[in-house]
Amino acid sequence: MSHRGAVPDAQALGLGAGRVVAVTFEYGNAFAIVAGLLNMLVVLDAHDTLRGTGDLALRLMVLFAFFVSVVFAALTHDDPSAQVRAGIRMFAMFVGAGFALGWILYLFPL
Repeated sequence: MSHRGAVPDAQALGLGAGRVVAVTFEYGNAFAIVAGLLNMLVVLDAHDTLRGTGDLALRLMVLFAFFVSVVFAALTHDDPSAQVRAGIRMFAMFVGAGFALGWILYLFPL
């Protein structure tokens, strides 16, 4: 194992041999991180909706989940039918996670 200082490099640990099959994967990773953070903000707005302060956040959560699902499906699958299946699955997971976390925040207020 080769060391450069105190931290071993990724290849020495067997982690640097990934197979990149599309140029868009790096953009997809960055988009996934930002989308996850934005989804958490939307969950907080969904929490306000469940407390009865408005319904705009619910519509924004669904709209955000739709667009993120479309982009993720386009980035991760080549076949159109696989893109549709993945997009529907991701949309359902985003909306389901938003409702679940909204109810958890409702039960345990901040």
